[in-house]
Amino acid sequence: MAKVARKFGLTFSNIPVINIRLEYERYGRYLESGGLLADLSREPGYLHTPYMIWLSFPEMFLTVVLQRTLSGLEAYLSYAVRVEIAKRGRITRSTSDEIELSVTGTRGGAAEGLFNAAPALVDSSLAMRRSDRGLWATTKLFYETVRNPVFHGHQLEASSIRQFPTAYRHMGEIYDWIDGWHDPEQTLPGFYEMLGRPRPGTT
Repeated sequence: MAKVARKFGLTFSNIPVINIRLEYERYGRYLESGGLLADLSREPGYLHTPYMIWLSFPEMFLTVVLQRTLSGLEAYLSYAVRVEIAKRGRITRSTSDEIELSVTGTRGGAAEGLFNAAPALVDSSLAMRRSDRGLWATTKLFYETVRNPVFHGHQLEASSIRQFPTAYRHMGEIYDWIDGWHDPEQTLPGFYEMLGRPRPGTT
């Protein structure tokens, strides 16, 4: 059901989860293939990216990509938690509200709610701090030093451009962690084929 902001005349629907993952993959290929650096070497202030033509500072573009990718990742995690609860036959009318509360109302910040409290609604063993301590340590730092600044009035500086793929890759590691307990092929057959990469464990 669409959400409506009647006073402002706006309506909202859920982003298809495959679009979230496709956007992550396509921007990842643009970065890893050298597409960004090639664009910068040809004409400063002109980026021919997978989804748009960007005519401004490249560090501003990367800030937007970072914000969009993080928003998509967080939405995807909530979706995965909901699907796994449903698969176990425990879904109720209040499930979405419970997931939202675990994400936004957990002490310890956004990372604690997203990667520990929310997955624990499915099974306590899925909390990142229990299932992958190394990933949790890095993700907690990532949220403190990368995610929180770009959602609270900060943008990347030009000196960040060459190192940006490293930060982007970390979000891929989080997606891989989610895929470890939520198999996307079960709800989206042909998922990895659409992403253009082999299903884990098949190569």
